[in-house]
Amino acid sequence: MKKKITVVVVDDVPEALDALAFYITCYSETLELVGQATNGMEAVELIRELRPDVVLMDLQMPVMDGIQASKIILCEIPSTKIIAVSTFHSDDYVVPALQAGVHGYLLKDSLPDEVYNAIISAGRGRSTVDARAMHNLVSSLPQPQAAPGQVWSSLSSTEQRITAALCNGMSNREIARYTGYAESTVKNTLVRVMEKLGVNSRLQIAVEAGKHRFPVREL
Repeated sequence: MKKKITVVVVDDVPEALDALAFYITCYSETLELVGQATNGMEAVELIRELRPDVVLMDLQMPVMDGIQASKIILCEIPSTKIIAVSTFHSDDYVVPALQAGVHGYLLKDSLPDEVYNAIISAGRGRSTVDARAMHNLVSSLPQPQAAPGQVWSSLSSTEQRITAALCNGMSNREIARYTGYAESTVKNTLVRVMEKLGVNSRLQIAVEAGKHRFPVREL
């Protein structure tokens, strides 16, 4: 029997906590809810004990916020994957979460299947960012004042096109539809892009795009 992905949910709002917990129980064949916490401090203590595969972490909470809790957890238990869950999709929230090392970013109005898919992706070591959050992140980047330089030039035209689509919030399937490439080609191309940029997630590709001023807003 295939091992279930163990999940802890963290939120200080009872209704939100119950909703996240309910989402997990809806997929009981593959997911197992092992704990709940109502603030960052509780979350750290609980996760130290349970060592779950994935954590759904609210960002704004009393006692200790989700950003600080995520930093502590990922430092002590790097095998645990954290998905930030927030009401906000502005870069004021997205950037600190990514800098803390989270493996995904969802909005609280995400549908159950979106939450499920994000958990599955995190459990497999992949990242998921809500398209609205990704769009705001890319939109907040400064417009390039000069050529993006050697890093962008090191990517092939296919890699550049797929990277730009990713940074505009597209999933692999959406990128495949947009570019006309097979979804497997998109996936393999992004692996090559990660290798060239020295990163290991889709999130980090977007961060590097901003750092090196890739012209990804031309779509």
